Amino acid sequence: VELEPVAGTGSLELQAEWNTDQVIDPSVEIVITDSSDQQTSHAPYVEPGMATLSVSELDSGYYRVQVRLYDGDDEVAGAVEAMRIVADLSSEIRIDFDALNKVGERIEVTGEAFMIAWNPPAESTPDSYQVYVRERGEYEWNPLEVVSADPSPGLTITQEMLDYGAWEFAVASQHDDGSESDLHSSMADDAIPETGWYVQWEG
Repeated sequence: VELEPVAGTGSLELQAEWNTDQVIDPSVEIVITDSSDQQTSHAPYVEPGMATLSVSELDSGYYRVQVRLYDGDDEVAGAVEAMRIVADLSSEIRIDFDALNKVGERIEVTGEAFMIAWNPPAESTPDSYQVYVRERGEYEWNPLEVVSADPSPGLTITQEMLDYGAWEFAVASQHDDGSESDLHSSMADDAIPETGWYVQWEG
């Protein structure tokens, strides 16, 4: 026996959430596709850390709901949900964007040098720090400089060390037994600010 959905219309209630401290300029796009591949785009109501959408008069049947979260022009998270609309009932979708491909806050720097700083680790006392750098958009980290341990560690970066451009930074603690901690980067979720940051260095 092949069953068909009961004819009629139902509604959809959708809510998507994210960490508002990690997104600078949020916007959300929602596309609903029915079983015959007909698509409709929707602009939800967006408030800090949340987007909501209510759609009524959807024909009963099966749908695919695609949700995209943007930070400015960059897509930082997305999700696709399959759902069924039942006549005279409301269907709900809840999405938690808990892993964002963050854009990061652009820090514009001019001049021949600038300084970065970080907090020492609370759980150990390092002997030194290894500072790493990578060009914006690249994956691999490159060692930049070893910095002696200090209660207020930091590094002044000059043209002799690095060319002008867009750069992300990371720091690892080093110990006298040769061990090194995991990298803590300028784009980490516990960076300050939580959006992450990168330097756009212009001469």
